[in-house]
Amino acid sequence: IPRMSRIYDDRPLASTANTAIAWPSPWEPAQWSKGVGFIVEGAVMGRNRNTVTDSRGQKFRHLVVSFEILKAYKRQYDAAGNEVDVAALQTQKVRTGFLNSSYKDEFVRSDAVTPAQVLDALKPVARQLPAYSRGLVLDLWGSEDFFKDFDFIDGEKFRFKTAGESPFVESIVKMDLEPVAKAANQAGDTAVGAGWTGKIMASKPGKAEAVLPQDKLEGCADDEWD
Repeated sequence: IPRMSRIYDDRPLASTANTAIAWPSPWEPAQWSKGVGFIVEGAVMGRNRNTVTDSRGQKFRHLVVSFEILKAYKRQYDAAGNEVDVAALQTQKVRTGFLNSSYKDEFVRSDAVTPAQVLDALKPVARQLPAYSRGLVLDLWGSEDFFKDFDFIDGEKFRFKTAGESPFVESIVKMDLEPVAKAANQAGDTAVGAGWTGKIMASKPGKAEAVLPQDKLEGCADDEWD
């Protein structure tokens, strides 16, 4: 089936089993999307479909994609609540003597976190949902409509933002030279892009992925997440 100017193979999703879930209250993932959230790079390890029927009889179709966490950063905001660059590693030059060359790099800060720290922060919400994986693996939830442009083949790498400290996706981009990007809400099956998330996840075909230097302030600037 032609899609996104490429040949789309729907076998991965066609072979994904569907689980029916009866939810005892209104299904409103937005209530869990609190906190600062994380920026995560991960490799696909599996997929599961869910059809959630809540207490009002409304149905919500979700895809749960299991990711091995490769890198993660805690999202950062300024005093006004605007998201700012994260620092993978920030150092500063410190003079160690009288010579101009007498300097050393001194650690300032890093927003990098471990996979275990990410999972611990998401645990209060994640433990309320069906679990599909164990260990240092994150089950990322998104509406089926939101994820429809992705194949999610095992081993493929993606970069995504969590919606607060919850396992629901806020925005996602595939880490290759044929970007397919999205930003969404979690209220239902309709994916929407709004504000800065739409901007930072905008695709620029042919642009190779940026490599973060390790001896300077390394930020995830808006145009670096394309």
